[in-house]
Parts: sequence; C-alpha cells; structure tokens
Amino acid sequence: MDMLQELPDKPPRVFNFTDETLIPFGPKEARLEATSRAMVARWFRHGAVVDLVFQNMAVMSSDSNPMHLHGHDMFVLAQGVGNYDAAKDVAKYNLVNPPVRNTVLVPRLGWAAVRFVADNPGIWYMHCHYEFHLSMGMAALFIVEDGPTVDTSLPQPPKDFQTCGHDNRLMQDKFYSQSTESEVAHISGV
Repeated sequence: MDMLQELPDKPPRVFNFTDETLIPFGPKEARLEATSRAMVARWFRHGAVVDLVFQNMAVMSSDSNPMHLHGHDMFVLAQGVGNYDAAKDVAKYNLVNPPVRNTVLVPRLGWAAVRFVADNPGIWYMHCHYEFHLSMGMAALFIVEDGPTVDTSLPQPPKDFQTCGHDNRLMQDKFYSQSTESEVAHISGV
C-alpha cells in the first residue's frame, strides 16, 4: 500500500451505476472505475452521527454485496434498486424503528442507506464480506477519535510501545469529518 487516502463524500465520477451495458467489464468501463494502491479512510469525531449510502454497480457484474462494519451496529434506513437519488430516496428512510445490523446486504444493481453513531473509539474496518471483493480493495477504515471521558477513550499505549519511527498521526486534520452541530442535529432529527 502506497498511502492513506480520504474516503470521498461523493463518487469521484457520476454515471449510471446500474447500466447493464457496462457488463462485462472492458476498456470503456475501466475509465469509470479508476484504481490506486491505497487504503481509503475517514476520521470521525466521537459521537458523530454518520449516514452512508452503499451503491452497487453494474461494473464488474457484481451480485449483492454484504457490507460489514466492525465495532459498530448500523441502522438500515432504506434499500432500493437502481441508482440512489437523495432528492427522492431520503423520503423512504425508516426513521421510526429501523433494523439494526453489523452487516447490510446491498442489492444487485441497487443501494442501501445506513446510519451509525461513531461512539466506539479506534480504527474500524468496513468491507465487503466477499473475499474476492475485499482483495480488490472494497474496504475502508473508519477512525473514531476518543470521547470526552475515560470510559469513552482508548487507554494510552505503554511507554515502551514500539512505533517504528512514526509520529502516530495517521491523517492530516483536513480528513476529520467536518460536521457542524446543526448538521448533526438535522441528521439525528433533534
């Protein structure tokens, strides 16, 4: 792995993700799915409410994808077939009693919207449970900072802990989730 990259807020290139003419994968599709040797990550402040939308794509003719988040449970807000459209699909969210899972099945050529509260400090792996997809890089790191109390923080490493010469800063400050209090209140319905 060459580096750590920020997990983007939006797809780098928008196209019809569920266009079946993109099956099978070929040179035309290669331009749509740029790759690099890096791990993507996002840093969250303790207690942040995080909404994610997983979009399954026709590129590579994928089946449904079981997306798993370590260290947290997710509220499954909605699922659908086709391209996710925030303007209309947010209205489908189940905010009353959504199912709680640590793995959500993203339908073939569809999407799933989930929410979790980043209240468990540490570095957590989010990935597809298909090993083939995992080996291709269908994974990300979610880094949750310590909370305000001893009970919501990780203990300090031992004084003689080997660091391999690193300064223990995984990402620059610009990679922190920049949610404002009003955005968090809007997301959580408060």
